[in-house]
Amino acid sequence: MIINKHARLFSVALTVCFFVWLSYRALRMAFADSLFRKNTVASVQRAIQWEPDNAYYYSWLASLEEFTGQDSNNTLLNAVKRNPWDSGAWIKLAAQAEVREDQATAEQYLLRAAAVDRQFAPRWALMNFYLRRKRPEPFWLWTTRALGISYGDLTPVFDLCWRMTTDASLIRRSIPGNRVLLAQYLSYLMATDRMPIAEGIARDLSLQATNAERSQLLSFCDKSIAKGAVASALSVWNTMCERKLLPFAALHPQEGISLTNGDFAAPLLTGGFNWVVSTAPEIERSNIPGGIAFALSGIQPPDLELVSQYLPVLPTRRYVLHFQYRSSASSMRGIGWTAATTQRPETSFQELTSDNDDWHEGAYPFGPAGTSLCRLALKAVRLTGNTRPEGRFSLRSVRLELAP
Repeated sequence: MIINKHARLFSVALTVCFFVWLSYRALRMAFADSLFRKNTVASVQRAIQWEPDNAYYYSWLASLEEFTGQDSNNTLLNAVKRNPWDSGAWIKLAAQAEVREDQATAEQYLLRAAAVDRQFAPRWALMNFYLRRKRPEPFWLWTTRALGISYGDLTPVFDLCWRMTTDASLIRRSIPGNRVLLAQYLSYLMATDRMPIAEGIARDLSLQATNAERSQLLSFCDKSIAKGAVASALSVWNTMCERKLLPFAALHPQEGISLTNGDFAAPLLTGGFNWVVSTAPEIERSNIPGGIAFALSGIQPPDLELVSQYLPVLPTRRYVLHFQYRSSASSMRGIGWTAATTQRPETSFQELTSDNDDWHEGAYPFGPAGTSLCRLALKAVRLTGNTRPEGRFSLRSVRLELAP
């Protein structure tokens, strides 16, 4: 009984001591935290005296020392000694070693940061380090590793690659071939006006793209068309059509297939070789079976394209555009077709006329273009001596044929 009583007393005393120790630790930590929150070099140093194993305090003290122009190297070493997984501290140590021109130590610290942290920051730091040291082999190694886990805007990474080399093939080999990265790289190349290089990336992307990357590919088509690189735009466009990323049939100019979406049944997606439809607020657009209709207010701009489309054509051949149209208005003079090329930017205007609101068969011959690209447009213009077109105009069943 006496032994049990003594054991209970000892257990109670031990429990009391444990809770006293916990209270002491809590008070000590609270006091250290109050010092830390004063956020001065001296106060954080005092906080460390109370909590000497707190790695975060050392890291923060190093930042304060750097801000006040003091040497923080020893403080950072204390930080990584207590928390070897603090990649930010390793990177800062590397920067200080590089300033001292101790390149070997700087590299060692950066590799340690990458070993304990598999995220983007250490890999990005190593890319910059090897760029400054002009060491391409490890630079490309860490570029590939950085891109393999990166997200968000990758423009700084691609900028760094082009600072290392102007060899586009070398850069391409360092970029993992997944569609998300290719889409970002394609956007970067277009933004920096490297269209000849963008062509190969766009073709690679078009073979694996989903709807998420469609906008980048359509932008590539637009920029290629604007620069006269019709074959590049057509190749990517046709791949998207064949893979059902676009709801159109592929275009084959050599077979006379140069017009897209002639019945206006598919969505009017912006870009490439599809129709571009006016968004002028003075007109209203509506869909009709097999075509499109416009309600013109009469106050629209005096020279307005209602619809237009870029056509890949054969330079030496003539074409005939067939269509059906009708107008329902008292004043509908000034609606007609034009076909412009880089060789002939100013083309004749063929007006469409009708004496009633029935459907009419129309034909518009044009060509030869003298180039592989033609811009077809249906326009509403104010003719000399007339008012602007006003009323409803409908168009349907548009098709293009090679002339005999």
